[in-house]
Parts: sequence; structure tokens; C-alpha cells
Amino acid sequence: MTGALRSCAMTVVFALSALGAGAQAPARTLESFDDVAAFQALPSDGVRLTLRADSGVSGRALRMEFDYQGHGGYAVARRAFTLPALPAYWAITLWVRGVARPNTLELKLVDSSGQNVWWMRRPELHVANGWTQLRFRPADLSFAWGPLGGGRPRGIAALEIAFTAGQGGQGWLDLDELAITPLPSPVPDPVRPSVSASSSLMGRPAALVVPPSFNVAPTDTASAPESAGWRSAADGAQWVELDFGGPRPLSGLVLDWSPRDWAADYDVEGSDDGRSWTLLRAVRGSGGGRRYLHLPDAEPTKLRLSLKRSSRGNRYGLRAIRVLSDSAARTRSAFLERVAQGSARGAWPRSLTGQQSYWTVVGLPHDERDALVSEDGAVEPELGGYSVEPMLVEGGRPRTWADGQTSHSLDGGWRPIPTVSREHDDLAIATTVFATGRPGRSVIWIRYRVVNHARRRRSVTLLAALRPVQVNPPWQFLGVAGGAASVRTIGFKGRQLIVNDSSSVIAMTPASAGWIARFDSSAASPTDEQLTREPRPVVDSVALASAAMAWQLALEPRDSSDVWLTVPTAHWEGGLPQPTATRNAKEANEAGEAMLRGMRAFWDSVLVTRIALPLDGAPLAATLRTALAHVLINARGPAIQPGSRSYRRSWIRDGALTSSALMRMGHAAEARAFLDWYVPNVFANGKVPCCVDARGADPVTENDADGELLYLAAEYFRTTRDTSAVRAHWPVLARVAAHLDSLRSSRRTTQYRTPDLLLVFGLLPPSISHEGYSAKPAYSYWDDWWGVRGLDDAGLLARVAGDGAGAARYVAAGREMRADVVASVARSMKVHGVRTLPGAAELGDLDPTSSTMALEPAQALGDLPRAAVEATFDSAWATLERRRQPGATWDIFVPYEWRDVGAYVRLGQPERARSYAAWLLGMRRPAEWNQWSEAVWREPRTPKFIGDMPHGWVASDFMRATLDMLAYERERDSTLVVGAGIPIAWARDTAGVSVRGLRTWWGSLTLRVAPVANAVRITIDGVRPPGGIELRAPFGAAPVSAWADGTQIPLVDGGRAVRLAGPGTVELRY
Repeated sequence: MTGALRSCAMTVVFALSALGAGAQAPARTLESFDDVAAFQALPSDGVRLTLRADSGVSGRALRMEFDYQGHGGYAVARRAFTLPALPAYWAITLWVRGVARPNTLELKLVDSSGQNVWWMRRPELHVANGWTQLRFRPADLSFAWGPLGGGRPRGIAALEIAFTAGQGGQGWLDLDELAITPLPSPVPDPVRPSVSASSSLMGRPAALVVPPSFNVAPTDTASAPESAGWRSAADGAQWVELDFGGPRPLSGLVLDWSPRDWAADYDVEGSDDGRSWTLLRAVRGSGGGRRYLHLPDAEPTKLRLSLKRSSRGNRYGLRAIRVLSDSAARTRSAFLERVAQGSARGAWPRSLTGQQSYWTVVGLPHDERDALVSEDGAVEPELGGYSVEPMLVEGGRPRTWADGQTSHSLDGGWRPIPTVSREHDDLAIATTVFATGRPGRSVIWIRYRVVNHARRRRSVTLLAALRPVQVNPPWQFLGVAGGAASVRTIGFKGRQLIVNDSSSVIAMTPASAGWIARFDSSAASPTDEQLTREPRPVVDSVALASAAMAWQLALEPRDSSDVWLTVPTAHWEGGLPQPTATRNAKEANEAGEAMLRGMRAFWDSVLVTRIALPLDGAPLAATLRTALAHVLINARGPAIQPGSRSYRRSWIRDGALTSSALMRMGHAAEARAFLDWYVPNVFANGKVPCCVDARGADPVTENDADGELLYLAAEYFRTTRDTSAVRAHWPVLARVAAHLDSLRSSRRTTQYRTPDLLLVFGLLPPSISHEGYSAKPAYSYWDDWWGVRGLDDAGLLARVAGDGAGAARYVAAGREMRADVVASVARSMKVHGVRTLPGAAELGDLDPTSSTMALEPAQALGDLPRAAVEATFDSAWATLERRRQPGATWDIFVPYEWRDVGAYVRLGQPERARSYAAWLLGMRRPAEWNQWSEAVWREPRTPKFIGDMPHGWVASDFMRATLDMLAYERERDSTLVVGAGIPIAWARDTAGVSVRGLRTWWGSLTLRVAPVANAVRITIDGVRPPGGIELRAPFGAAPVSAWADGTQIPLVDGGRAVRLAGPGTVELRY
């Protein structure tokens, strides 16, 4: 088509009133792609994109030639565009072809403000060199972001076609004929279809196969009696057909077959007219009873079961057909949730039953591979893969996570070696999981310990069930989507269970029997009769196969038995790992216990900094050790990452603060490795990528990033005094500093001195670095305090690198920006009439956790109005008090609030710090695993997104706040403040407080606090800060005097502290 229909910003008008009822209008072109000049290439930083014309399906096509050049990011083609009023129901189609790795295609509709975006997406789009038509329905169109917050598209002014990096790479993509077709309204779910069949036994007509609740997924295991439903009059080729009377969107079927006479082989077919049929699903080797079929995106007018072979050659018995609505099972995970909903409780994992399921991580520091362990004892050995879950069977009765009482522990109370214990009356099972080996060649070890508490001998079967379900729950949508896993091939090779021709589960303890089944043929776990010595391998067309290993255990009274499994890293060098299975149970126990002892010693060696706290401080100390281990496990090589699934990427924001925590705990080498790895990803103009992952540097602009990288480099120098990193990286860091300086200078022009813009004078440009402003970029003071910190640190780095001019420039720039930010804060408070620190200049909003950045790392407490700072954290305290009230109705919080604990320490409010810390400790889930997720719901079983678990950035915030209680640096007078968060109860406990190897800017702190008679003796060693030491008296009791080396020294700050020139011993007498 040419001419007027090809014009820019074309509007299509639908003559819907001319359509007859149920008629389908022809497709109308929204964009032909003939006018390539109308499109603008908008690649992200570091990505190359060229637009040109190519031959299309009809006329010309738009070719996008792209090269991600080792970066993340996107390639966008944009043009002016007006979207017509959408009909009630429609299909939008787009022709594509190309040569490219799997990346995400996004069709974006942008309104005239440029701030509100709606989109349709195809994640991991696989394109071919031949033309393929993509089809989108109303369910595929959603609001992406913007201040409108949702609703139907309106005021659309631009079309953006984005190819967003998945696997990245280089290649080309052709686009042609974006069109919309008005469709007849779909048949509503409750409308009962008519039913016909090839034959029916007398009294068993086909109409009986559709029960009254045909459109509702079953919620229990009960099925219709044998006499219900349809039964064919003949065997062999038969069919059953549903006629919906119009297009019926659906996502699957639930078939209740006779347990004796079912269809072993059959096809599911769909048709729009009853003449031309499309194969939707071919089922071969089906089992009887209730079977589920996933048919996502199906929209047939007629649906037919074409039966080919019966189970025993005695006709077919189909008791009921239920239709899953379009929304019931849109994804594989949602489909399995429907399966679990209609199964016995415990037959499938907890996460498929609409209950939150918690987990922890097991692995080695810096390994690409880690495992997840669920609170119910399931183990997910590989990223996004299957899980192995234990269950006990006695007398034919299975005992699963849904039975008994479950408890949790870590080895030694802190090591990342979790155990899940489940008590079933007088029978118990404990699952312990740990990792051995080295990065790249790690092995996950699983020990099942079955205990007979009874005074009688008993025979118990232990099943290790391999399921096509991740430990990561289905509502976890970021990064690696949780829920269903793919198990396409599975079979035994000796003592190995080989999954997907790559992963191997090895029975170190010889198993008694096994079981393998395709999804269509069997239940979720085997019966005793289905266990066999030599199960046959299977290939599952829907990639939902299951398997199990079984051990027959003869348990003496008050006896126990151990079973060991190992799961080596998949794709081990040289192919599949050689089995290391031992000859018998005794050797398996010896090998497993030896490995466990070795890993205990390894994790003990990781503790460079040793901290012992008494009483209610003991959980803090244990969680501190666990948090360190979790941060190291979450790291991938040198890349510090906040999580293992949802946040399997490296943000400079998280990494800089996590590096600070690591350095304080004696792990400066990890911080140096992260710095060395991140710096080469800086863009040529000095812009620091907010994030780096396997695709490369992410170009999204987040204006805190520059300051964070500069802080990381400076903090490494301050803690280690190692100049080599600074000198090696200064050429790049100098570009970063210049870029940061240019950003804040862009808001210091004459334009920003006018009354309308003076509020943001000298600030960094708006960005979405603070996720609270993702709907619309904001002038976030989070960014600005990082800018202040970064410029100050750029001055330090320039001096160390021998760049005198740069040092002078950035010291002055940092001083100037600090003054600008402080002035802006005051203006914002006045404009918005607030007495608390604003989170963003133009909003005047309250965000205490974000405002902590002003205190640390910006160290601006002395620059801001003290009353405003205290009011800000008074508000945070009031929020906590409301949450603690009986019957409080809050829903969710984020444990980044550990930063508030550190703020209270620095504000001289240790009582609040201790109380807040106790509440946050109570929000660990499970508490014994010493961890937090990113989001914590008040109701623990709320089935909603919680981020990664354990969340490494939260862990680092906890580490920094806890260490602040013991010691922190005060930059303005070069003083080390010691003991600001230590309560008198700890000091008076006979165990006292012991700290060894806590790294500071001025050395490695050794601290001992212990009671003596009516005094507390405090010994400080290893540090020599230029401004001396401010020793805070343990809070909760006021000392009457202070003594050092037999000489009385003055108490300062109202009797709450003493000043020391350097290390020494002080007695505080009461």
C-alpha cells in the first residue's frame, strides 16, 4: 500500500457499526514500514543501530541492524504514531524475520507527554530467516510505566520498537505490516458448549461429559463415579467434540478418565469452522484418572479429542471435561498451580498451592553455580532447574511437607549449611545441604537422616522425588522466572539420574529402586508398585517429567539411617561427571561426613573478623557471620551480586556498599577484585553503568552510579592504603569524575537561577536510580548525596594518583555541590512545608531509609539542620511503633531499614538502634537461617514477590549497621567512634564483648569489653586515627568516673563518652 495510508502519524478509523453481529472485519494496517525515513534510530549507550529499507511481505520492510558490542541495553526504532480507538476485542499482528540471538522484542506505545508507556512483549524471541507472523491479543497489552499508573492506552503519540538485549550479540531484524483485526467478542467462560461424539454407549451420551462446573478448575481430588460421563460404544478411532459457538480463549483442559478405560493415545485439535482442524496437542502413553493438558493461547471455536488407542482395548470412558479459562494457566507455572490445586495436599511443592515458600542459598564463594534449599527441604541444584524433594512412605502412606512439624537450623548456628527437620510423630527426617569443590567444579551434597523415635522396629521407604519445579516460587518474576522447570529427558545410568542430558544426581548411598514418568502418564510421585530396579528413560514432549530414587530402610528402635546424594556441576569439563558413588552405605557416610567436616573448617577460615556478643547480641553476631557467607556465595567470580536468581546482576550501588561491608570484615581482596572488574565497563564519556551482567554494561541512566564507583575506589584506599588500585584506575576514574562534575554543572546555569528552577540548582539531573521514582525520574537527594561523596572522593583519588590539578578541582567541586545540596534541601522543606528531610526536591516526600545516605556515606550530619534530621528518623521510629501495635494493618516493608539502625547509632540514639535491630531480627525467615528477603510481607504466607533470598544488599546493610554499633569513622574530625551501640547488659555479662580484626580507615580494631567489680573495662588496640578515639560508654547506665592507666580522665558529652589519643584501656566506674 502507498499514498495516504502510508502517511506519518496515520490514524485508522474502524467502521465497526457496519459489521454484522459476530462478523470479523478485515485486518487494517497500523504501520506498513514503507517509509523508513520516518523512523529514528535510538540505541542505548554502547549499542550500534542502523535503520534501512528491505524487501517486505508486502512492499518494503524496516531492517534494524544492531550490534550490542558486549553491552546490555537496547536498539530502538521510533516514529510518530497515532493509535486509533481499540475495538472491544482484537488481534494485532506483526511480520518479523532476522538473524539474531534470542532477545526481547517490545512494541511500545508512548503518549504525548513521553512519560506513559504501554507495551506488548515477546521475551527471548527466536527469529528465523523466513517471515513469521507474531500475534498479540488484548491480554498481551499492558501498562509499562508512567505517572498515569495504568488504564487503556490513550493520547498515543509515538511507536517504539525495541529489541532489548537478552543474549545480545549482533544481527538484524526485519519488520513489516503491523496490523490490527477487530474480532468477534470471545465466548464468556460460563457459556456451556454443546457436545457431540463419534459414538456413545446407551445411557452415556456425550453431553454428560461436561459437568455443571466445567469452567472451574478442580480444587480437590474427588472425581465423578465410574458411571458418570461419556462412554464410547466402540474402541479404536473415536472422537469427542466441544462446540463453543464462537472463539473461546482457554489455557488448558482437565480430563477425568476412567481409571480402567482411558485413551492412551489421542490428539487435541482446534477449529474455527469445523472443517479445518489444527493440532494443539498430541498425547501418547497417557495414564488414566485425572489428566491435565496445557493449551496456552488457544482460542478455538470447536475443540476435538481425537482418540486413537484405549488403555485395554475396551472402549473409552471419560467422566468429565473441564475447560481452564484463558487466565487460569497462561504460563507453565500457573498450569502446575492448577494441577496442584486439584491434587492431594503435599503431592506438589508448597509454592504451587498459593502459599509463600522461603528458601536459602548453598554454594561456594564466587562460583557461577549455587543451589537453593526450600524451607520444606527441596533442593534446586542448578539455576532455574528441577528440584529434589524428600518424602517418607510407611505402610503405603506418604509423609510430605504438609505433614508433621518442620524446624530449621544452620550448622554451628551460622555456617551456610542449612538443615530442614520434619517430625512425623515418632518418625523424623532431616535434610542437610552443603557445597564442596571449587568454583566451576562444585558439588552439592545432600544428606537425608531418617530417625525412628519409636521403641519398635519399622520399615520405611525414603523417596528423593525429582520434580519439574524450581524452589524459586512462581511469583518470582525478575531475572530468572520461578515456578516450573523443564525436564525433557531423564534416565538412569548406573547410580546416576541424568536430567536433560546434562545434570546428574548421584546416589552415593545405593538406592533400592527408582521411578521415571512423563507428565501425561503418571501422578507426581510413585506408588510402591511403580518402583522398579531398572526404570526406563523417557522423553517428555511437555518437559514436565518426574523421577524418584527410593531406599528401603530397616530402622531399629531409636535408630537412624543416613542417605547421601551428590549433584556435581552440570556440563563439567569433559562432559558428564564421572560417578563418585561409594560401594555401600557405610562408605557413603564416611565420605559425606568427611566432606562436611572439611566445609565446616573452610567456612571457619572465611571469618577474618571475629566478633562475639553476649545475650541478645548473640543472634546479631551469628547473623553477621552468615550474612558474610551469603554475600560471598551470591558473588559470581569477582562480580558482587545481591542475589542468585532475581538479582543475578551486579549493580554498582549494591556493590559499592557491599564492598564496604566486606572490607570492614577483612575481605578487601574481594572489593579490589570487584573494582578491577567493574571499571572497564565505564562508558567512553565517563558514565558509569548502573549495572553489569553477562550481557555487558546496562546503559540505563542512574545518576548515583558515578559517585558510587568513586566511593568504592576511595573506600578501598582508605581501608587498605593500597595506592596501586588508584593509580591503575585513575585514567578511567578521572573520566568518571569529570562526567559527574558535568552533570551537576548542567544544573548550575543561569536558567536554574530563576525562581521556577532554583529549587534544583546544582543538583544532579533527575533519574530513576531510586526505585521509588521508577514511574517518573526525580531529583532524588539519594543521587545528590552520592554525587557529593563521589566528588569528595575524586579529590582524594586524584591526590593519591599524583594529579594535583584534578585534586584541587574536585575538592572544590565537592565543597560547592555539598553547599548546593544543603541549600536545595532547605528550599524543598520550605516549598513543601515539611519539617523532615525530603527524598526528592520537587516532591518533598519522606523517605528516611533513603535519607540515611546523607549520614553515611556522605557524612553530612554536621551540614544539615539537626532538627530536620532528627524529625526524619523520629518519623521512621513512629512507623516502627505503629507496626508493632497489636492488630496493625501494614502489609510490607523492606529490610533496607537496617540503614535506619545505623542512623540511630550515629545520632546518639542507641536505645532506638537496639530496639529496631531486635524487631528486624524477628523478621528473618526462617529466623534460624539468619537472612532476609528484599521484601517482607506481614503475613508470612502471602504469595507475592519477595526479591532474592538471602538478599545480599540487605545483608550488607545489616552488616554495616551492626558494625557501626561497635565502631565507625567520623570524617569531619578524623575520629574513630567506638562502642556507640553497646548496651550496659552486654558489658556487664561475664562473656563480655570481643572484637578482633574489624577493619577501619586507621587500622584493624581489637576491642574487649568486660565487667570488673563495679566497673566495665574496655581495651582498644590496633587503630590510630588522626583525630583520636571517642569511646562511648555502654548505654543504659551512666558511669560516675573514667580511668586510664590509673589516672582519672574526664567524661565528655554529658558523661556518655571519653576521648583518647590512641589505643589503651579504660575503666568506666558505676
